[in-house]
Amino acid sequence: IEDCSFNGCMSLTSIMLPDRLLSMGEGCFCHCESLISITLPEDLTEIGYACFSGCISLTSITLPKGLIKLGYYCFSECAFTSITLSEGITEFYSDIFRNCIFLKSIIFQSVNPPSIYNYNIGYDFDFDDIIAYVPKESLNLYKEKLGSRFKEILPI
Repeated sequence: IEDCSFNGCMSLTSIMLPDRLLSMGEGCFCHCESLISITLPEDLTEIGYACFSGCISLTSITLPKGLIKLGYYCFSECAFTSITLSEGITEFYSDIFRNCIFLKSIIFQSVNPPSIYNYNIGYDFDFDDIIAYVPKESLNLYKEKLGSRFKEILPI
């Protein structure tokens, strides 16, 4: 999907994306404030910068297992209470959840903890109130690598 394809489309409430879609461009659904449902294809590997930023009605999203890259601010201001990150995500910037004020938990499916980078110091998302759920066999590894970033790290 091209950059900014549906940017600001206020009447869009749901969409099912086609199979074989590999990437979503920058801001392609940015500020679609009425978007409540989106179906992502299993072949999707990349969600671009600010792709869903400002989708204030989007309360949940199912990320495909093959997803490996999340762009800066891609979910900022979404209304998620929880999100599951697929095992292919090995790194992301903390600002992908910027202003996600309802987010209370992140479920990590990978046995290897991802690297979480700060993109814009002072504007990054604070994980202090977030509970991370991780694979049981990786609990100690996650606590060692990410323990100081989250409120608590618990087994799935």
